[in-house]
Amino acid sequence: MIHRNETLEDRETHVEIAQAFDLLDFNNAKFVMFKNEAALLELAVCNWALNLVAKKGFTAVTPPDLARQQIVDACGFQPRDDASQIYHLEGKNECLIGTAEIPLAGMYANEIVDKSRLTHKMVAFSHCFRAEAGRGQHSHGLYRLHQFSKVEMLGLTEGHTDDSEALLKEFVDIQEEIVQQLDLKYRILDMASEELGAAAYRKFDIEAWIPSKRSYGEICSASNCTSYQSRRLNINYFDGQN
Repeated sequence: MIHRNETLEDRETHVEIAQAFDLLDFNNAKFVMFKNEAALLELAVCNWALNLVAKKGFTAVTPPDLARQQIVDACGFQPRDDASQIYHLEGKNECLIGTAEIPLAGMYANEIVDKSRLTHKMVAFSHCFRAEAGRGQHSHGLYRLHQFSKVEMLGLTEGHTDDSEALLKEFVDIQEEIVQQLDLKYRILDMASEELGAAAYRKFDIEAWIPSKRSYGEICSASNCTSYQSRRLNINYFDGQN
């Protein structure tokens, strides 16, 4: 409850503000239920972003929350340390997806795509599941949850790095447009090779200023995976001659 003489500036974290207005329910340290206006806001922001990207020539997709283990592996989600980020279904060859990138890429596994369809761009809304949710004060509240909602872009290009780099730039430009329209203070990082995942050839992160952390935190990411995923998923293209 907020008293009349108390201002929002008196509260240091977004969690305290949200709980004061009955917007969040943390039933577990890294799981959350959005309530009231927060539930409507989450859906509204995701729907707005999905529509914004779809209007730029992207195919909108709502993928399943499960993917086969071999698809997950082929997409490069194999952590370099001992702590797995993937939730596996016991006794099944299926996993909860950590990102819509996995089922979107898997949709074209073992397919030969007509060259005339390239560059093919998709945008998806999905739930995402991460077993390695962050720890400590830098992952307080809504940052680094086990489950969250995300709008994801994925594209298929011809087999030239120039084509995939051009698409990567388009993705980053769109992400920057979204962040600017949300009026967030942000910075863009061209990530060092040691910060790249198994599949990434190049990666950009967008970090926004988080007042409660008094530092920047990642809110967007875009990677060029070149042929890493397409080779492992056996995705090819032809132009009528090749």
